[in-house]
Order: sequence, then C-alpha cells, then structure tokens
Amino acid sequence: MISLRAATSRGMRTLGALIQPPLCHVCDEPIDRQSDQLCRQCWMEIAELVGGDRCRRCGESRGPHLLIDQQCGACRSSAKGHVRFDGVACVGHYQGPLRSLILSFKRRFVLDDVLGRLLADKLSSAPFVSKIDLWVPVPSHWLRRLRRGYQPSMLLARAALRRLGVAPSAALRLRRWVPEFHRFHLSKTARRDAIAGAFSVVKAAEIQARSVCLVDDVMTTGATLAEAARSLRRAGAAAVYVAVLAKTAPESGDRPARTSSGPG
Repeated sequence: MISLRAATSRGMRTLGALIQPPLCHVCDEPIDRQSDQLCRQCWMEIAELVGGDRCRRCGESRGPHLLIDQQCGACRSSAKGHVRFDGVACVGHYQGPLRSLILSFKRRFVLDDVLGRLLADKLSSAPFVSKIDLWVPVPSHWLRRLRRGYQPSMLLARAALRRLGVAPSAALRLRRWVPEFHRFHLSKTARRDAIAGAFSVVKAAEIQARSVCLVDDVMTTGATLAEAARSLRRAGAAAVYVAVLAKTAPESGDRPARTSSGPG
C-alpha cells in the first residue's frame, strides 16, 4: 500500500510534469513528453549494462567459458545444504544509469513503471518463469515503510508482474530490523549471521509445495535473499527463484545506498 503522503507527492510530481518540460530521471536533460522517462543516451547506456552471462544459481556475472551447466565454480563445488537459488533473473549490473534509477526510485517512488518494464522484459525470457506459482517481494521493516510511505519491492513487483498478468503476494514478513550492511563493511559471514531468522512466513498455506520467486531491487552478497529463501523452504516451498534489477560486482566496493530490507 502507498501512504497518503506518498500518493500526494506522486500526484504533485505528475502535475509538475504537465506544467514544465519533463527531464531525464538520470541526467536531468530535457526529454520529449513521449519519451519513457529517460533520454536516449541514458537508455543506450542502460542497454550496455543489461544481459551478460550469469550463474543461474547465484546470479554472479561470469564469462561463458567459466560456466558449466550455467553454474559458476563456487556453486558447483558448494557443500551440500548450502543455500543457493533454483534460478536467478537479473536485469543488469549495478552501475551507471541503472544504479542511478534504482537509487532515485528509493527516494522518489515514481520510477516503478520504467523499472518494472525492465524487470518484466527480463522475466519474459527467463527459462523458469512458467514454473512460478507465487511471486513474493522481499519486505521492508514496517518502520521503514512508515518512514518512506511505500515499499519499493512491492511497487516494483506490481509494475513488473502486471505485464505478465499476475500479482505479487505479501507472504513474507520482516519481523525485526535489519542493519544496513554497507555502513558496517560486514563480511559475508557477518551479514549471514545478522540476517539469520529475520523473516517469517505469513501465508504458509500459499507456500506449501509451490515454486516461489522472490522479487527485489538489488542483490549484493545475496545474504538477505538467501535468508528469505531459507524461510520459504522451511515453510515447505518446493523451489525458490530470484528476480532482481541489478547485481553488484563481487570485487566492487560499491553498495546500494539502501535496499528494500537492507542490502543483501
């Protein structure tokens, strides 16, 4: 749900766009009213960030010769019981204009349509999309939703899934505050420990023996999404997939300013 404050702000921005020429949401260059919220140059730069070869289980970017059965070496050699996903759909790298769009979306909540279209386009070609029974946005803590007036992952999921003819389910709840990991430079192990047990399943009957796809904006180390997947599996999910707008590079120090539930 979008709060009255968020809805009013969105309405004011829409009115402002009718009064003055619209600007690109990335570079603030004037654009035609028929343009899709970005200038041509920024769209071209986003196109360069989209695609590439990724491990189907963890989403890491790898060259085609480093993937066997579409899996990276780490996932192929991971210990039994190590949580990985049954499939990952990722629009592109968390860089350049795609990164700027995602950060703007967290502050201005007016970009759900354009970002939803990017995610829907990626999902339309994902090999697992026909297997999904339930689409579940990674939830924000209720205090963060109250402060923002909306939940980015839910808005993103609604905008993307509307194009696929389905709707998201609020089957997960974040029951305690999750630290913003980027502020503390936590290791992967520390991130995993910090997020452990943070999620609870609200609609267990919907999850039982079904294939579920988690929807979020950015995957960093995957700790948050992995913990959400564990919760779903404990509730009886048959398979857990992931759909995200962007994945940070493992060697990069770049971290999202703030994700839906704290960067994971």
